[in-house]
Amino acid sequence: AYMPEGYFQAILEDYGLTLYDVRDSYDGVVHLVTAANGAREFYTKENNAARQETPEQALLADERTLNVWNGHLHLRIIDNSTDFENKMKRLLRTISQMIGIPVPLEIERKFLLTSAPDFGQAVLSRAREIFIEQMYLAQTENGEESRIRKRSQGNYSVYYRTFKKKISPRIRNEREEVIRAVDYLWLKKLMDSKTAVIKKRRYCIPYKNQYYELDVFDELKSPSFAKDI
Repeated sequence: AYMPEGYFQAILEDYGLTLYDVRDSYDGVVHLVTAANGAREFYTKENNAARQETPEQALLADERTLNVWNGHLHLRIIDNSTDFENKMKRLLRTISQMIGIPVPLEIERKFLLTSAPDFGQAVLSRAREIFIEQMYLAQTENGEESRIRKRSQGNYSVYYRTFKKKISPRIRNEREEVIRAVDYLWLKKLMDSKTAVIKKRRYCIPYKNQYYELDVFDELKSPSFAKDI
């Protein structure tokens, strides 16, 4: 966000890293929206001597910074809808959930689109595309749902194993860990025979201080499984 792209790529090459090695090495990312967006009256150099940008420049820098992290598995955005003290409390709650204090709860709202979106729209044209391969393993003895997932961009992939236990229809207790590629290949052999491999393209879209994920399913090998979905 703050240097020419060529410089950043040179640094990655010097250390033998890819962009995704760096971005996806973090368990979670919290983006604090600049006060210039939603609380401009508080964006002054009088209360923060380190500020160098004008409000307009701060808005552009904020957008570039958010775009750097677009595509991360756990990106959260904290806006300026409350005063600063409550903004910090929201930040603390978000970090606590990410590191499991007291337990990480996943609260989701999902919607089925009635038609395919127009990717020519300005909002969707900035989306980050991730390819996902996902499969479910047999349930654990304590009733936890277990799945493995490969998230890919270009020739680079990150592998995860996730454990989930339903608390209510919309709330689940979740544990997640990064695994090695060889572990992923081994665990694939333990896939629940009643399920199928899910392949989908995920479009990550920050919009109006929210982080949306649009999934387009490429392939469902089992017709009965597709019907259940």
